[in-house]
Amino acid sequence: MLFLSLGFYFWNQFFAVCVKNQNRESFIMKMYKMATELYLQTTNPKLEFRQLLSLTPKILVSDLVHTAIYTATINLASFIFLGRVLSSQQNARLVIALLLIMFVGYFARFYHVRDIYRAYNGDVEKMRRHLDKLYIGWIFVA
Repeated sequence: MLFLSLGFYFWNQFFAVCVKNQNRESFIMKMYKMATELYLQTTNPKLEFRQLLSLTPKILVSDLVHTAIYTATINLASFIFLGRVLSSQQNARLVIALLLIMFVGYFARFYHVRDIYRAYNGDVEKMRRHLDKLYIGWIFVA
């Protein structure tokens, strides 16, 4: 419970800094825009690997936001079905596992995109349709 409370506290502090002198809708739109741009950049088969590495700060922000959402959701499900939230140790393991999986996942997706691009003989339009069906239709829903 302490871990979850601290997570919400830091999220509120982060949110307060980001929305200072702005309304909440613009913050949400900025986050949405950043996520969309990051998806398009990391699924660009013509992107150099060193350019992908330059996106690491955005990747980390995305991973942290997703980790906070997933951890809160899993704790909520645990509370609903088991009557208790996960322990601090379980939450710490969950956060570390999620961060590791998501961070490595960006680079794995990058190589997967390049393979799909080669399979379509360099046709970016076919590759983009394939990726949008795969990632938006299945992975994001999951």
